Amino acid sequence: MGERRVAVTGIGVVAPGGTGTKAFWERITSGRPATRGITAFDPAPFRSRIAAECDFDPLAGGLTEADTERLDRAAQMLLIAAREALADSEPGI
Repeated sequence: MGERRVAVTGIGVVAPGGTGTKAFWERITSGRPATRGITAFDPAPFRSRIAAECDFDPLAGGLTEADTERLDRAAQMLLIAAREALADSEPGI
């Protein structure tokens, strides 16, 4: 098998610990857990009622109302993280 190379050019985060690398890093280094009672849906039918949810606002992240209507939640998170990664890859911009 041939050698594969990867270049990491930037970092973007949308996670239960926070949106953005700064918020996420502060959460994980503080030792504060991101788990809590589920609020995204009614967890009553399930044994577990605790999860690590993303506090994610696509409009605050720079998406438009039209974007939020045509993209599902996962695609919205991907775009916000990708934008942050691109910005992180170009220092000074």
